[in-house]
Amino acid sequence: MSGATASSAGPRETTYAFAPSADELAGGMSAGLVRYDTSTGAHQRVPLQDPAVALAWYDRVPYVVTEAQHVRTLWRCADTCARVLTDRSGTLTLGR
Repeated sequence: MSGATASSAGPRETTYAFAPSADELAGGMSAGLVRYDTSTGAHQRVPLQDPAVALAWYDRVPYVVTEAQHVRTLWRCADTCARVLTDRSGTLTLGR
């Protein structure tokens, strides 16, 4: 996947989340989900090892889909990232 996976918490929100793609990790970016608040400048990195293929917010919490060896995993990333499910078909994505 090319390009970053980034999303805001909502249209009026100031919090954004970012997780690097496979290309970005190969280029030297650090793995993990980063949350950034544009109003305060505060940011937090939450560990995730694999590249992101999708990111979306549900109830003000970011969810990330990562992919490794054609297996996709859904993570719920509140204070830490917790595995929600594993998709061995490699087709999992998130709605908009």
